[in-house]
Amino acid sequence: MVETDWDGRGFSGGRWNTGNFGLRVGVCLAVFALYAMMVGCNNTSPTANAPLENVQKPKQLSEPSIDAEQACEPACDGRECGSDLCGGLCGECASQEICAPGGVCEPAPEDCTARCEDLGYECGEVCGETCGTCEGAQDHCLEGNCVCQPDCVGRTCGDADGCGGTCTPCPVDFNCSDCAFKLSVVQQEQMEDGRSIATLALAFNPTGGSVLPVMADLQMRVTGPATLSRVGIGQALLDAGKEPLTHPHTGAAYQRLDAETYRFMVLSTQNTRTIGAGQWLFFKFEIGDTATSGPATFGLLAHPHILAPMEANLFEPGEMENAVVIWPEVSNAE
Repeated sequence: MVETDWDGRGFSGGRWNTGNFGLRVGVCLAVFALYAMMVGCNNTSPTANAPLENVQKPKQLSEPSIDAEQACEPACDGRECGSDLCGGLCGECASQEICAPGGVCEPAPEDCTARCEDLGYECGEVCGETCGTCEGAQDHCLEGNCVCQPDCVGRTCGDADGCGGTCTPCPVDFNCSDCAFKLSVVQQEQMEDGRSIATLALAFNPTGGSVLPVMADLQMRVTGPATLSRVGIGQALLDAGKEPLTHPHTGAAYQRLDAETYRFMVLSTQNTRTIGAGQWLFFKFEIGDTATSGPATFGLLAHPHILAPMEANLFEPGEMENAVVIWPEVSNAE
């Protein structure tokens, strides 16, 4: 469950004041109807009577340390057959055995009569028969076919990835410099096991004379080996007395629209104060093995009802949808 009390920043607990739940849902629905913004409240409610404390900006971005030269290491722990992800095999099964998912040898079904050529396999095993091995240095066997695994460790963005492609997208620390919503990396810590921890900040930059919003529906698409672990509140939301709506079942400060998209509903059922410029939210992500899984990307999604009232949406989305890219193994060209 995402922690909503972030080192003294933001709202705490993530629980409900169930005594006035019906009232709070009613207020929420009324506010939504008033501004003709989103549909319903989905029986959710922000934390009641939660203390709002001062927010301090996370430490500045630190450069991760990487090993520029990493050879492909076979991955055969717990496997006795199948691909080693480096073009070879972890082992072969005995006659009348097959290599089951997970790299475990199991007895072949009595009616298993298929052959490698019947299925068009060039590697792996079929009914206990070895179909061959992959010869390329970056090849691994995937469902009977040799597939090249791109290698961008220690390379510069735009370099060849060894599979006929290039190492892209390039690492980018922010989506834009002067758009309405700026998403940027403010801290990054490299772990010894190849993982990293990244903190992103979302700042609102309205143009002069703009109508300021009372609430917001923010959506972010995340791809690659990245998992959201914490959400923190920025000073601009604290000043306005706003916070992300919490999920009624998980207590998380977001809603998952699909496997890649997070939704953050920023509002208050206690006031109708406007939200000004400055940092709104902080997001802490755990980044997995980008050396083999590729980069982690983070992009805001533009839609017609980001802000309420509607007049507050009269801004140019500009470059807000440009992705922030975290890929420690790849460097940008000078």
